Amino acid sequence: LYWEIVGAFARGEIDMGKPADVLAGSLAFYGSNSIMSNFLGNHDIARFISHANGDIQDKWSNGAKELGWSNPPPVPAVAAPFSKLRMAFAFLMTVPGIPLVYYGDEVGLPGAGDPDNRRMMQFDGLSAEQQAIKEDVAKLAKARLMHPAMRTGSFSKLMSDANGLAIAVSGSGDAAVAVFNRGDARTFSIPLAGVSGLSATQLTDVLTGKTFPVSGGSVSVDVPALGAVVLVP
Repeated sequence: LYWEIVGAFARGEIDMGKPADVLAGSLAFYGSNSIMSNFLGNHDIARFISHANGDIQDKWSNGAKELGWSNPPPVPAVAAPFSKLRMAFAFLMTVPGIPLVYYGDEVGLPGAGDPDNRRMMQFDGLSAEQQAIKEDVAKLAKARLMHPAMRTGSFSKLMSDANGLAIAVSGSGDAAVAVFNRGDARTFSIPLAGVSGLSATQLTDVLTGKTFPVSGGSVSVDVPALGAVVLVP
């Protein structure tokens, strides 16, 4: 699943629906009694934010170890890589499994191949974008704690295309819907008829607090470029 997440959200090399399809296949193969740990990074691979910033040559991190010694990737100076990281965290925190946050990813700590991906943790001196992603990861984690569907719900893909994806988790009288947009700002019309446990007439975005009315069995969601919206009752 990691390779599809980094390919879709960080590098923009595959259709946005691919991570959801791979996750659904994994859930079907391993069954509901197997709880997997999903992640955006670990000690063996280049940092997500450095993939998102275009610093890593390819998805498989070929040449990344050498890059770490010769030209270590910096903290990105623009917003786009952090927006991609935010989308990936919104996916990670919404889908079934145990979200693993590799230290530093929550503040966009950069890094190439091992050992550059094991830099000392950055606790202070955060840029505005680093502080914002840290706060959003905390919002997503709190929402996961408050909504059982985000921890134990059934997963479904509601729609996808090259640059857009909508997923849902539902169960135990609870539900959540996440919408991702890798392209230009657009409005998504998301059908909700198949999302069990979702009877609310209004949904709230975990990240911004913005509300969206549910009408006629669907919700219309405005999502900015490189944006994610995580809706809960």
